[in-house]
Amino acid sequence: TTYTAAITTGVKDLSGNAMASNYTWSFTTMTPCTDAYEPNDSFNTAYGPLTSGNSYNGKICSATDVDYFKITAGNMGMISVTLSVPSDKDYDLELYNSSRSFVGISNEGTGGTETITYNASISGTYYIYVYGFDGLYYDEIQTYTLSGTWPTVPPPLVTTGSATSVTLS
Repeated sequence: TTYTAAITTGVKDLSGNAMASNYTWSFTTMTPCTDAYEPNDSFNTAYGPLTSGNSYNGKICSATDVDYFKITAGNMGMISVTLSVPSDKDYDLELYNSSRSFVGISNEGTGGTETITYNASISGTYYIYVYGFDGLYYDEIQTYTLSGTWPTVPPPLVTTGSATSVTLS
């Protein structure tokens, strides 16, 4: 939105002197950066749990913005996380275990696709941390895409009823 302000010659300063001529200036406000997963700027506010195999589009909106996500690894096994970034941005990716201890990093440089592959020895909550390198890279418009796969626990098999005799042919 653009706003214009004007001060006319009828306005006087603190000493009572009238302005010699009209003065006009304009300014434009920006639409605030929005990210569907905010607030997610800490371990405690991490968005999730994410679904294995899905993709999530987010933004790093400012020099101080960071994004945390959480996943639940239902079993031991391979956790693979990928971050696709805008070609002119340098975003980095880190992975933390349920104790919030660092277990992996990817820092490929500007425009690089970040990937972490980690062999989880225990099931539980893991945290994904996305940030702009040195606070220098952010974008209020372009999004990054976070995706990945990790071990999940299949839903329990529920059976009901009983059978006394079954004949197969």
